[in-house]
Amino acid sequence: MEKLKQILTLMSFVGAFFAGVFMAVKCKKPKGMTNIGAIATETTRMLCRTPTMRDGGLVKYGRRESFKPSKWKTPKGYSLKKYNIGGALPAELLADNTSKCKQKVIYQIHGGAFLMKFNDCYRGVAVKLSKLSGGASVFSIDYRIAPENKHPAALDDALAGWEWLLSRGYKPEDIILFGDSAGANLSIALTEKLIEQGRQTANSIVCMSPWCDLAGEGEAFSYNIYNDPMFGRKKGALSGSYIDNPEFILSYVGNSDPHDKYLSPVHCDFKGFPPMLIQVGTYEVLESDAITIYEKMKQCGNRVILTRYPGMFHMFQMIGDIIPEAKKSWAEIGGFLHRQYNDVLFQ
Repeated sequence: MEKLKQILTLMSFVGAFFAGVFMAVKCKKPKGMTNIGAIATETTRMLCRTPTMRDGGLVKYGRRESFKPSKWKTPKGYSLKKYNIGGALPAELLADNTSKCKQKVIYQIHGGAFLMKFNDCYRGVAVKLSKLSGGASVFSIDYRIAPENKHPAALDDALAGWEWLLSRGYKPEDIILFGDSAGANLSIALTEKLIEQGRQTANSIVCMSPWCDLAGEGEAFSYNIYNDPMFGRKKGALSGSYIDNPEFILSYVGNSDPHDKYLSPVHCDFKGFPPMLIQVGTYEVLESDAITIYEKMKQCGNRVILTRYPGMFHMFQMIGDIIPEAKKSWAEIGGFLHRQYNDVLFQ
């Protein structure tokens, strides 16, 4: 049965790819989008329109995959240590064995709609971040997820991870927060909490496609509802989006107010925040989350960069260097990490 599922999944990917190529030729690309990027976007669109992937099915698939046993092997030249913080929070510390800046650490808080566990995909991201930063260690937590756990469980775990880093001798100015989607949400919420407590924050924050408006009230939830390949609807349809399955997708909210700034950080004050890099695709329903955060950061006089990638979908960076847009985004992150760790003036 498992073999059959694998074959059917492969067939879906192949079918989606050829359909994506056809649609990429037909569609009108936004200015700045590459041909390969268009194929990636339209392939993703075709895949997410399959019956099993609609109405949050893509997230359900990702959730199932995240529970599978790890097959990841630590690359040569790196070491990986596993911890259990407080007896309840699994965590990992990846270190470059030849690095001269082991006191620098990137605190990776993974995404996945608060429904997926830390997995091999993010172990690969940890290696990439270490290389891009010039040898910083990467600390990752496997925070509690929904629907078994509700807000503020994940944020409490993110704070516990922060406390652990400090207890191990890492200094706040040597820590960079990195989060994608729900992980970006937690990175911002964690920073807001530290500021509210009168404590020093991390050196800076990198946010990929931040999911920070769980009430779904941003303008992009409307103007990109038919553009978003992963979480939008088929043109003209009244359902089919991930937001049409709130019982599952928003199960982390529980009985909390979705406007709570620690649950939807678009409502944070952002006063005293460290420098931030934000990346988002212009086809995402989350684009307005990124724009709102950027505007609030600017209003507070904080240093911030927002890069909007034309025609890109949620977490396109995870494709790696296959498409030019993803390659460019990682190069931008590498440059940001180097500037922050080397105290170069922010551009």
